[in-house]
This record gives sequence, C-alpha cells and structure tokens, in this order.
Amino acid sequence: MTDHPPFNNHDKYTSFYSRYGLVTGLFVLLIAFSLSVSSCFEETFTSDFDVDFTTSVDTLRFDTVFTTVGSATRQILVYNPSDENINISSIGLAKRNESMFRLNVDGIAGSQATEIPVFAGDSVYLFLEVTVDPDQPISISPFIISEELIIRSGDKSKVVTLEAWGQNANYFPSRDAQGQIVGLSCNNNNITWDDPKPYVVYGLLFIDSCTLDISPGTQVFVHGGIAKQEDIIFNDGGLFFLGGGRLNSQGTVDRPIVFQGDRLESNFDDVKGQWSGIRFLSESKENLLSHTEIRNSSVGIRIDSAASLELQSVTIANTSNIGLIAIHAEVKADNTLIHSNGPQSIAMVDGGDYEFRYCTIANFQNQSSGVYMDNFTCLNEECSAVAINPLSVNFVNSIIMGSNDDELDINDATQGEDESVFQLTFDHTIIKVEDSKMNYAESSCQNCLEHNDEPVFLDEILGDYSLDTMSLARDQGRSLMDVSVDILGNQRDAMTPDLGCFEFID
Repeated sequence: MTDHPPFNNHDKYTSFYSRYGLVTGLFVLLIAFSLSVSSCFEETFTSDFDVDFTTSVDTLRFDTVFTTVGSATRQILVYNPSDENINISSIGLAKRNESMFRLNVDGIAGSQATEIPVFAGDSVYLFLEVTVDPDQPISISPFIISEELIIRSGDKSKVVTLEAWGQNANYFPSRDAQGQIVGLSCNNNNITWDDPKPYVVYGLLFIDSCTLDISPGTQVFVHGGIAKQEDIIFNDGGLFFLGGGRLNSQGTVDRPIVFQGDRLESNFDDVKGQWSGIRFLSESKENLLSHTEIRNSSVGIRIDSAASLELQSVTIANTSNIGLIAIHAEVKADNTLIHSNGPQSIAMVDGGDYEFRYCTIANFQNQSSGVYMDNFTCLNEECSAVAINPLSVNFVNSIIMGSNDDELDINDATQGEDESVFQLTFDHTIIKVEDSKMNYAESSCQNCLEHNDEPVFLDEILGDYSLDTMSLARDQGRSLMDVSVDILGNQRDAMTPDLGCFEFID
C-alpha cells in the first residue's frame, strides 16, 4: 500500500475562504463607497414650473440652400439661467419624420428627444441641418421651407422658427469640377445661360472658341476657396476667356445679372475674395457687360493685352484685390460704379486705351490710391530698363473719390517729356488729388473739380454712393447725347447732368 500525504482540507478551505472573504469584503466596501459618493453627488432636477429656460435665437435661418448640396449645420443653445437643475421634457420638430430638417440634441439624432437634463447655469446644444428636395418644380423655386422646433419643460414651452430658402440650380460644368481647371469650347458658336434657376460654377472655367451669352436676371454663383494641383496653389472659382472666348452679359435695370460667391449666409455678404473673378486673356475681343454686378471676388475683372471690353451700368464691388485691372488693353465704361476694393479700384498698366464716362470710383477705407496708371513694363528686376507702350485715359463726367488725400497714382516713363505716350484727360470730373497733380499736364484738366471737404455722396460709410442733396457733383456735367440715363435708368438732365453713375432725383 502506497502512503499518500494527508489531504489538508483545513488548509484548502481556509485558503479559499480567505480569498473569498477578501473579495467579498472589498466588494461590500466598494458598494458602500459608491452609495456614499452617489448620495453626496446625487443631482436633483426641479419640477418647479416657475423655473424658465431661454434659447439663443427665436428664428434660425439657413439662407439659400442649393438643392443636392444641403446646407451648413446651424446650432441653437438652450440655456438654464437659474441656480436649479431643470429637465427639458421634449425637443422636437413639428413635422416629425416628414420634416426636411434634421435634429441632433447633444449628439443624439432624431426628430425628437425627451428628458434632457440641463444643469444650473448650463446649456445644451441643438444642431440642425436641412436638405432641399431637388425635384420641386421651377414654379416654386426659390421656395421657402418653414417649420417649428418646439421645446417643452413642465408647463412651459418655446417655439423656434426654422426657415430655409431653397433653389434648384445648374451646376456648371459639374460639382466634380471643384478645384479643377476645365476647358469649354463650342466650336465658335454660342452657349446661353437663360435658365430661371441660378448657375453655380465649380472650378476655373477656361472658355475658348465660344461666346457665353447670359440673359437678363441670371444669377451666377461661383464656388471659391483655395485649391491645389501638384505644387500650384490658387484661388478656386472663376471664368477665364481665352483669345477665342467672349462674354456677352446683358442684363436690364429690373433684371440685372449678378456674379458672386456661393456662400449666401448673411455673415458672408461683405466677405471679400470668395472666388477668383472674371478674366479676359490676350486677344479676347468684343466682350460686353451691361447691367451686371460682380461681388465678393478676389479681382473683379482683369483684362489682358490686346483684349477689349465694354461696360454699361456695371457694378464691381467688395473685392479683396483690384476692382478692374487692365494690362495694355482697351476698355470703355459708362455708368459704372467701382467701390470697396483692395489695393486700387482701377489699375491701368503697360499702356492701353481707356474711356470712363459717368463713372463713380469710390475708394474709401483703403490705404492705396483709387486709380493707378502707367505706360511701361519693366524688362529687369530693378526696372532700370523699360518698354514703353502708349497710354490714353479719358475721364468724362466722372467722380474719383476716396478717403486718401491723393486718389491718383500716375507713373509716366518719360516723365512728361513725350506727351504722345501719356495722354490723360479729366473732363468735367471730380478728382481728389494732392501730389499727383504734379505728374500730369495742366491741360489734362478740362473743367474738372478738385475735391476738398464738400459733400459728394449720400453716405459713403454705409456704401451709398448716390448723390447728397448738396453734392458737389450736381449739375456739373456736360451733355453726352448717347448716354441719356444713369445706372438705375433715371433720365439725365439734357443740359447739365450730374457727375458719376447716379443722377440726383428729387
């Protein structure tokens, strides 16, 4: 018989109970501690119906939302201003699952949320989005989407109105063109933009062998931003017309054509540089813009060598760079308003042929002169060698004003020695000058008015460049038989018209 060591049950069970007892003891202690902590930090939520809550807005507007694109997310804050915790019993969209809006309450999505605690002096975020139905008929586009967001706590409730304006839109050439350089040709024929729905341009659109005709009332929204291709970084969103390309943008007083960025929230109304701008490259001829507005771009219009452009009742406003830059080009402008620009309102570089009649150049809140002109191009970095190209500039019945003492920056490569290559005329025109009047011949000023402190505009601070009742510009023009109305279609005085793009109307 083999001897076995005695089985030590005592040791075994003693060890087991010791371990179990230790674990059990720790578990009991943890429960007790948890209950103790819970009782110390337990939050209570009042049912006192006198405790009120507030919202950050009464109406939440989404502005225009292009169909298929949706919208930016908007947010509302629900505040608890009291020193007691409250319980929001429900937050919900009135149309529930049929709503075109989408609700997210502190990270929880759905058409309704219930039992939302809001601690004393704290708040809760509500996030909302909307997507417009692209199949809505044109007859109700643009259309308004409106709904109520209802917030209840006890017997108290608040209603926040949700509003979105939605439109069907033409995406040109397509939404996939964002950040791309896209060529467009129509074999020397025409492409017409005449749809009541707006056109939304994506990418840099290069137009050649084609005339783009834009009909009255057309709205063109350009999707801008910063784009990159390989090592090239550029401002996205723009229309570029090559030598065989042409723009024919003819609006009317009642139905102007508008080019602007596609960010339509109210806080983007005055944001400059949202898109690249419009450019006419070398030898793009016979471009015409009438009753057309260009807003919120980097450069308003750039026209290159040997290209030509006519502007009739055009507004170029709120650009981060130059409003109109012309490089050895040909430009004729009537009843045109250029204001709120970057370095200059107008720059005429390397010569060219330019005529401005009944134009208003308003260069306020800008450290640079409103109008720059020169007649040369530098041939080396030091500009010690130049090539001269003749410059001819003629301002008639116009206003050149701004917040600087001198709104002209004149650079003649010959320093006045050769008048044939620098021809400058101010005819019945208000100019604000100081030092620059030494840079042009006295004969250049024909019945022009140098501005001192006399009133001219109704309110340049608010950007209203119509004429003040006591304006220096009133009745100071000479009759131009082929320009009988102002930028708004108002009849001009046949004998003593006002200066600038606006005729004063009593």
